[in-house]
Amino acid sequence: DKVFLIREKVPFLQDGFLREVNKTPIGKANDPKAVDQDALRKRLLSRVNQILPKNTVSDLKFEPIVLSPILAQ
Repeated sequence: DKVFLIREKVPFLQDGFLREVNKTPIGKANDPKAVDQDALRKRLLSRVNQILPKNTVSDLKFEPIVLSPILAQ
């Protein structure tokens, strides 16, 4: 039931998330290279609740991404 509602709003959610992460820094105060996940989760959930009916989404899960350099062959 909620899946279709969320899928319908994905472009708006992506736009809202992009605007939110570019509005203010997302790094921890004592380590700007690390993401402050608790603060970012709160900000993004606030944005989600502006786009979707309140409490449609109750939590967000962050997945770590490991970047490695491309080696020339």
